[in-house]
Amino acid sequence: MSQLVTYSYVQTRLHARHGNRPDERTWQRLETFKELAGYLQNARRTVLRPWVLGFHEHDDYHSLEISLIRQYRSYINEIALWQPQHWQKAVHWLKQLPDLPALQYLLTGNTALTWMLDDPRLKLFSATNPEQRIEYMKQSDYAPLIQAWQSGTTLTDAWVQHWQSLWHEKKSTHIQPLLQLITLL
Repeated sequence: MSQLVTYSYVQTRLHARHGNRPDERTWQRLETFKELAGYLQNARRTVLRPWVLGFHEHDDYHSLEISLIRQYRSYINEIALWQPQHWQKAVHWLKQLPDLPALQYLLTGNTALTWMLDDPRLKLFSATNPEQRIEYMKQSDYAPLIQAWQSGTTLTDAWVQHWQSLWHEKKSTHIQPLLQLITLL
């Protein structure tokens, strides 16, 4: 399959997925609900259903955030499967983004917060000994971030540097949109 056909397939899938989002009227209707129960009940009748199906009216905001991050990671996995194989690692690396603030918090020696213990990825780094915590991080998917952080690079810069190292294309005409995303980040 030619690259043009492959990328056309990916673009079509992304447009179809992102075209399936709430319109302004739906958002306005949902904004009228002040209680989570009513909001969720009505959101489940919209295109937001897959995103809110696992939410419950008594969930605290940490549980909701963990659920959203889990769904985000699942969505990234799905999108990565649509990509040519040589771009899949770069797309998978996007899953690390939501964890950067929590990792920064943990790397500075703070005690893991209760909600972090409920997050399947972050609870691995809840050791009270900071050196042990860093060793666990070095043995995880976050290793490129930790190594760069130890040499004085910010986690965001380390994330960007590693993401760029995973890019298959290096020609400026092909990566210009990605560079624009970095500027936005």
